Amino acid sequence: MLLRTTWLMLALFLWAAPAPLHAETDFVSPVVTRLNTEGYSVTEIKRTWLGRILITAINETYLREIV
Repeated sequence: MLLRTTWLMLALFLWAAPAPLHAETDFVSPVVTRLNTEGYSVTEIKRTWLGRILITAINETYLREIV
């Protein structure tokens, strides 16, 4: 019984593990489009040391950093 449960859990894990790969990966384009429509000019797009995306944008008055 324990062996069957272990194999079932392993099969479920292997089946569900690739699911995040199918998630939306293009987060930058909609944000850049929105910033452009709000009058900002995107100056830099990079990854932080934690792997997050950092978008820096500027207009005549403000500097925005979006993580």
